[in-house]
Amino acid sequence: MQTLACPSGSKLNVMNRKEFNQLVDKRKELIESVLQKKGAEYSGDANVFHNFEEGTKISFHSKREMVAWEYMTKHLQSIRDMISDDKAYSEHIIREKFGDAINYLILMEAMMIESNGLHSRFCDAIKETSAKAEKKINDLYNAQKERGVNQLGLPHFQIPTINKMKIQQLPPNYDEWYYSSY
Repeated sequence: MQTLACPSGSKLNVMNRKEFNQLVDKRKELIESVLQKKGAEYSGDANVFHNFEEGTKISFHSKREMVAWEYMTKHLQSIRDMISDDKAYSEHIIREKFGDAINYLILMEAMMIESNGLHSRFCDAIKETSAKAEKKINDLYNAQKERGVNQLGLPHFQIPTINKMKIQQLPPNYDEWYYSSY
């Protein structure tokens, strides 16, 4: 961080672009880590919004999105309090409070995408993009092969194909042999 002198004589730390980008990268890692870990704790693989749907039965809300909103308001209030007072907070507390609010927003976004029938369109778009990318890679590979070079522009050599099934076949009683060797 760069320190700048203010007209009042106090000093102000200024975050540069590189530091900001590092903060964004760290936030993305934390989002992925927390949503995967907490998701496994709070719901199964079949319905990732299970707890929010069950929450409608014990809350004053009839929609799972509203249950999630209610859960998030606790974090928003905490952030508001942190911004309002002049205390210094640890990086851990700041990351936790903002991260929780961001994660609830992501969860609510996903709920709305699913509720509005956009989930299947999103999945279709991913499949379509993947298919286009795979076709482009195959086209490039085939063009290089026709020219007789590999991806590095070096001459292409034919490597005899190996019957993978023969390699992957295990001898009879493999488990018995493997465990008896200990």
